[in-house]
Amino acid sequence: MARPARAANPAPPRPQVITSSDRASVAIGLGVILAALPLKMLVMGWSYMWLTIPLVALLSMASLVVRRLRLGSLMTLIVQIILMTAFLLAVAQSLKTEGGIFSGWWGLYEQASEHIMSQASPMEPNAGVTLLFTTFMGVIAILTDVMVQTIQRPAWSLLPLAMVWVIPTFTLRNETPFWTVAAMFGGYLVILLADGVNVTAWWPRGVRRRDTDRTNGALALRSALIAVPALVLAMVGGMALPVLMNGEWTRDKPKGADGPLTMSDPSLDLRRNLNQPEDREVIRYSTEAEDGVYLRMTSLPAFDGTGWHSSGVQLRDMPLDPPPGVTSVDYDTINTQIQVTEFGSEYLPAPYAPQELQVDGEWKYDPDSLMVMATGDNRTEATRDLEYSVSSLDVQPDGQGLSQAQTGNPPDARYTVPIPEDLPPELFELSQQLTSDQPTPALKAAAIQSYLRSDEFTYSTEPQPGTGYDALQNFLFTDKKGYCEQFAGSMAVLARLAGIPSRVAVGFLPGEKQGDDHVVSIRDYHAWPELYFEGYGWVRFEPTPSVGVAPSWTVVGQGSEEGNGQGETPEPTQEGSPSPTPTPTPSEKPDAPLPGPVDPPESPAWVQTLVFIGLVVGVVAGLALFVSIPFLIRRRRRLHRLATTGDMDQRVEGAWAEVRDSVLDAGENWPTGSPRVIGKLVGERLDTQSARAMEVLSLIVERQRYARSNSVNADLAAIAQDVRRGLLHDQDLSTKFAANWWPRSLWLGLFGRKS
Repeated sequence: MARPARAANPAPPRPQVITSSDRASVAIGLGVILAALPLKMLVMGWSYMWLTIPLVALLSMASLVVRRLRLGSLMTLIVQIILMTAFLLAVAQSLKTEGGIFSGWWGLYEQASEHIMSQASPMEPNAGVTLLFTTFMGVIAILTDVMVQTIQRPAWSLLPLAMVWVIPTFTLRNETPFWTVAAMFGGYLVILLADGVNVTAWWPRGVRRRDTDRTNGALALRSALIAVPALVLAMVGGMALPVLMNGEWTRDKPKGADGPLTMSDPSLDLRRNLNQPEDREVIRYSTEAEDGVYLRMTSLPAFDGTGWHSSGVQLRDMPLDPPPGVTSVDYDTINTQIQVTEFGSEYLPAPYAPQELQVDGEWKYDPDSLMVMATGDNRTEATRDLEYSVSSLDVQPDGQGLSQAQTGNPPDARYTVPIPEDLPPELFELSQQLTSDQPTPALKAAAIQSYLRSDEFTYSTEPQPGTGYDALQNFLFTDKKGYCEQFAGSMAVLARLAGIPSRVAVGFLPGEKQGDDHVVSIRDYHAWPELYFEGYGWVRFEPTPSVGVAPSWTVVGQGSEEGNGQGETPEPTQEGSPSPTPTPTPSEKPDAPLPGPVDPPESPAWVQTLVFIGLVVGVVAGLALFVSIPFLIRRRRRLHRLATTGDMDQRVEGAWAEVRDSVLDAGENWPTGSPRVIGKLVGERLDTQSARAMEVLSLIVERQRYARSNSVNADLAAIAQDVRRGLLHDQDLSTKFAANWWPRSLWLGLFGRKS
């Protein structure tokens, strides 16, 4: 039936085609996708984006739909989490190679962890890393949605978006391409613009616009003109600020022709190159040194709880300085011709200690480490297809003199001497146990090297568990398995605990002799410790077994009487001589390993599929039950109020309360005044039949409250239901759904705001 004319009331506004929530949901999706682009710095290819884009789009669509249905922010979060979990499970099921649904899913994350530990960025594509990056961006999308729409702080969305950019920037420690910054701020700007449009669309609602009022688009453009310069200014200011290196604020970043340079992490390059699926030639050289030379690239002098790092580098123009600390002996000069092929790096491979270079390009050096570093354009690829010659000092100390030398004070002592305060005490004890019987620093170092080269330790390039101190303790006390980085780092730590300045050098082994040349492959990438002795400067040691040969000046000869108290020191023999240096007695091992738990047999594929389907059905059923709780509570309350038995006064008031809650559920406000006034005001919103029912109920309530005697013969339940039907008759689908499944009266009642 047609409604009565209501000339006094304005026509209801037309429903919005695009709501503020719709606009925000779409902007969040676009912003998060743009913010995901900087992760490209960590991995080769865009495989993670092909999964990130559909996941973020799914989460944005879920937010749009659930908020359209007015189901609330909590329900939006729950639906997003469930959808993301289901999406990731489906992706993991397609990516995994073995294991059940959940074990395969978790196994991919473990695979990602191992791959990241063993690879340098940009990493080779990996299924586990792809799943990990996709999961990370899904979490970022949900956090951004919460900040923008749940707590309504769009400006705070910069925090999760910037987190995506910060991770590769601080992990790689090299130059950050401008496009990554632009992508992150571009995503943030999209969200701010959407919020600006929403605010300007809401503000003048119900107020007549003047011809001079700005449109939403103009105001959004005006906001952009303010936001963009502010963001650019913040970026420029950030580049001008000092950086935090090894716990100290400093501006001592390496400087090139165009300003400060950021160095790549050679430790990550070491892991990646040693785990290449195929070995290949990367360097070919000829040298006057009979047995070839170690091609040193850089050194890591600073040590803390996360490992060994570059620090304190100050680049200077050529020519190079003499090697620091060398005063006791004169070394011969050797010439080396080097040709680099398929190997790109900003560090120049050269024998230690380089003195003269003939090389094309822009290069500078650090006087403390004699590291030679590219400073021109495309410097991370500066060595690729490069030919050059190096004149260097043949640093080979005499064992007799070295064994009597004391530790000195190197120029970079601020990095190569300190011991972290939180270093595990077990490392102090091991260093003391290995060196307490040795009378001089060189013999202490030889004892540490001999222990690490013993049969107790095994060389392996497989990733080992733990990081930082945990990995160091695992290598020295538990697995005793690792590659050159663990051996070199461990010796440098133990030597520093024995009072010897130490650092870790990174470069290449001498390679294989082929005719007049030496050929170096990618798997010859290597790390070794350098220890500082007075008069001899930085001296190379080699604790890694099965790969490098211990230098002659680091091996104690047979028949010597170490620590005899006569002031005599043993004279080293040639390389490879066995050492009588006392080493700790290894703990006794059981005759046979104890049997471990037997893994249960793998379930058939159809059983796993049924389990997965059952899990999905259970999750959906649980979600449906959770969503139904408000509906069930509201329905139970309605049945109680409209019961046909009980005291008449309570029945009348119950019907009146039910109508009041129905008005609230329909998104309207309950008027104030007497029952007759309320009945008239509510009836104006209803069709003829429902308006008549509302009028009858208001009169019944009035008589029941104020008449001395009154008999009610009307069907109160039918009247209340008729009013509720009229309230929802011409409402849109989302309002009807919310009135039944997410009733407004129920939530207002929790906060005492029904009246």
